[in-house]
Order: sequence, then C-alpha cells, then structure tokens
Amino acid sequence: MDSASDEHADLAARQAQIVAALTGLTSVPAGFDARHLDVARRALLRKRANELQFVWPILIASLGPRLHPLFAEFARERPTRGSRADGHAFAQWLRRRGDLPLAANLELAEARLFWTFPTDTSGMPTAPVRRTSRVAVERFPGGMLVRRGRRVTTLGRPSER
Repeated sequence: MDSASDEHADLAARQAQIVAALTGLTSVPAGFDARHLDVARRALLRKRANELQFVWPILIASLGPRLHPLFAEFARERPTRGSRADGHAFAQWLRRRGDLPLAANLELAEARLFWTFPTDTSGMPTAPVRRTSRVAVERFPGGMLVRRGRRVTTLGRPSER
C-alpha cells in the first residue's frame, strides 16, 4: 500500500507542476515539450478571456482587438476565480492603468450595485457575493448610479475624465 500512495503522491505533484506551468506560475517541468505547453497555456488564456463576454459584454466589446493582449498581461500570474470575479479584477486593473473605456466603467459601476467583490488575505479576488441591501450607490467618471430596489438611476453625465 505504501508504494501505491507514493505513486499517487508523485502523480499529484506532477499534475500540480503541469497546472502551475499552464497558468504561467512556474517553468515547464522536465520531460515536457515547452512549445506544446505554451500553445496549451495560450489557448487556456484565450478561452478564459472569451468566457468574460457572458458576464461582462460591454467590457469585452469596448476593448475589441486589444482584449486578448491586455488579458494575457493581466492574467499572467492570476489564477481564475470565475468569470464574474475575473472580469471585475480585470476591469479594476484596466482602471488603475487608465485603460478602462467609459462604457466599461459604467458596466463596472452597475455590477457593483448588485454584487460585492471580496478578496482573500493575499488580495486575490474570491467568489462575488450578491448584495442583499435594497439601496446602493456607485461612482463612475462624471457621476454616479443609485439603486433602489431593482431601479437604477443615473446622476450626472458620463465623461472620459
């Protein structure tokens, strides 16, 4: 039985190395073709970026052809936490860089009216939580959104400040 558990532990360790290499967190493990692993890594990043369109359609549409290069840079050392959390973290990252388009800023503000986006102790996003409060306020460049129940009101005028 000890050799079986050693084999399982060894397999688990090798699988963890491959996953870490696919997510870009470590180098390619010995015995693997770096070129093939890079192709798989880029395909997974592309798939992860494309999944955002279901939760963050305006963000994705407003970035156009810049989406994949920007997302690859963003996700280089960030494991996925799901599309909603990934999109929020990506939008925040773009905002800090000054690259978040106005329409995406509005989508981000609206999402924050209905969801909270907590982080763990290391600052990595965790699963979003639906807000239970009936009233919420979020700012965007040039104004704010106010939610009362299911109704959202815009105060101010969106601007590219």
